Amino acid sequence: MVRRKRRNSRELKGNSPASDAFLEYALSWGAENLLSITYQWWHDPNIIKVKYEHIVESPHQQFYNILNALGADTNRLDEAITRNPLGRLQNTPNRHGWKATPNLWRKLIPYKHARQIYKRHSKVFDKLGYRVVPSLLSASYANSFWNQIKRQ
Repeated sequence: MVRRKRRNSRELKGNSPASDAFLEYALSWGAENLLSITYQWWHDPNIIKVKYEHIVESPHQQFYNILNALGADTNRLDEAITRNPLGRLQNTPNRHGWKATPNLWRKLIPYKHARQIYKRHSKVFDKLGYRVVPSLLSASYANSFWNQIKRQ
């Protein structure tokens, strides 16, 4: 019996999303546990559902909707958005909002890998409305693109 090494997200630092290490992690129980958090609360009719790409595409409208749903004051929303630009998030230790580019994964994860990840976690992706569209993206191109953008 061959035991596969269990990966965690910290071990992925520096690895391309097209790498075997990333694929192994994305297919793991650890990835399932991480994704299941969103999946579980997404069923609750009392939560405010927000998708990352929607915030990137229309931050003012999305934050207005959130504040409005909470019954909070929206009068200083423009000021709050101005005082907290994306660059501020990008400079945090965990680099939230690293590129702020919805669907960037489509240029970084070859279709063959994306399809395996989708199959493994289809319940989550289907619930959230995410699909994997066939592409000709090769691992070579994905790695090249990864090396280009991680330097930026």
